[in-house]
Amino acid sequence: MSTISTHHIKSIYLSKLFGRYTYKLPNEGEGLSELNILYGENGLGKTSLLSLVFHLLSPARNKGHKTAISAIPFHELQVTLNDGTIISATKDAQLLKGPVHFAIVSGGQATEWRFNPNSRSTIAIDGLPDKVDVTSLPPELKEEVTQTLTQREFFRQLSLLQAAPFMLTSDRILMGDSIESPRESRRSASQEPTSRSKVSEIVADYRIAAVTQAISSASSWLQTKFIERSYGAGGSASHVYQNVVERIASTPYKTSKGLSKSEEEEMRKSLIDKIDDVNIRTKEYSSFGFARTSISSVIRASVVDSSGNKFRLIESILTPHLDELKVRLDSIEPTYKLANGFVLNVNKFFHDKKIKYTLIDGLHIYSNDDVEEKTPIEPSQLSSGEQQLILIFCNVLIARDAPNIFIIDEPEISLNIMWQRMLVSSLQELSSESQTQFIFASHSMEILAKHRNRVVTLDAV
Repeated sequence: MSTISTHHIKSIYLSKLFGRYTYKLPNEGEGLSELNILYGENGLGKTSLLSLVFHLLSPARNKGHKTAISAIPFHELQVTLNDGTIISATKDAQLLKGPVHFAIVSGGQATEWRFNPNSRSTIAIDGLPDKVDVTSLPPELKEEVTQTLTQREFFRQLSLLQAAPFMLTSDRILMGDSIESPRESRRSASQEPTSRSKVSEIVADYRIAAVTQAISSASSWLQTKFIERSYGAGGSASHVYQNVVERIASTPYKTSKGLSKSEEEEMRKSLIDKIDDVNIRTKEYSSFGFARTSISSVIRASVVDSSGNKFRLIESILTPHLDELKVRLDSIEPTYKLANGFVLNVNKFFHDKKIKYTLIDGLHIYSNDDVEEKTPIEPSQLSSGEQQLILIFCNVLIARDAPNIFIIDEPEISLNIMWQRMLVSSLQELSSESQTQFIFASHSMEILAKHRNRVVTLDAV
């Protein structure tokens, strides 16, 4: 289970959406939790509400977030975070479109900025110095410079909130300021489609490119985590220790003084337990290419068969090596658990395919019929439901380094009933021990019934 962060959303207030609907979420209770499933009849504006929240919290200046907010009819939107910060957008109560007054109120300090979608500033935000004495500027520049400075400060404060969300739209396009535009799409998003079929083709191409990039990003993220936690190869010393232990075990040298029988047996058991633990964990981790240094059967047999001071000498040489290997395996363990959890969660959904990960090759999907697993399946060969799963799971994995909010509009789209039942629990398992908040909008009875204590009903105030 993920944990609630001060950067997560506590409540949402939206008034006069489309001039008709006013909502307060949650409509009862202390606030939103780490998992929230928004339910309401069709036409009540669930998608628009989620879209407004996504655009309001997204701090990128050049991705059209504020323009999108100005285009959706509403009067006031307030998003309150768990730390008490309020981010708001307010429009004229009659027009409901056009200019927007944005504000961030945190710790008693307010940062405000008025956005006009029809105005175009001639002054670049990044072109201004850090400090500007507005009072000394010519009258014709004062207003424009002031507006630019307040805009820059607003986006700076918004970035400091660390509440930048992700949103998976009903078209299965994942949006987020940290997500690069897919590089492999064969069509430009700026092309004007002339038919519904062309729109579908463009969306499909974009999604395939996004899935390809998500797989690549997840592979790189896991590799980076391994490098951050790993140190040294640890493999070259294994043969040295084995040779030393073998020589000691084969020597006829004995002394008259040694350990008592009980002390020797206790130490032997401890040493064998350490050897077995290292070997079991190494075997597990080696499936992902995370570890390769195990203790040979020859060394283990020497520990079992040796006695007296000969055993004590073996123990004194072998113990530091085992301790070093344990520290290394302990450092790798969190990354192994993430990689293993990711693979297990995805493969629970697949029927005739499986996803595999190795440190060198990264993430790839194979057919169960491909015994030798030489040829990975391309994202374009996956069904729309499979593409959706890979896209969500990869991005939930790589977003866990910081507090994050995932907004998903109708997660049940393209998923069969069994997958709908499994989806939410699998996402919770994957995001375990991270600061991830999920906000879904769903009509699926499979999702709603299984997680009914997390349902937030969309009732107009």
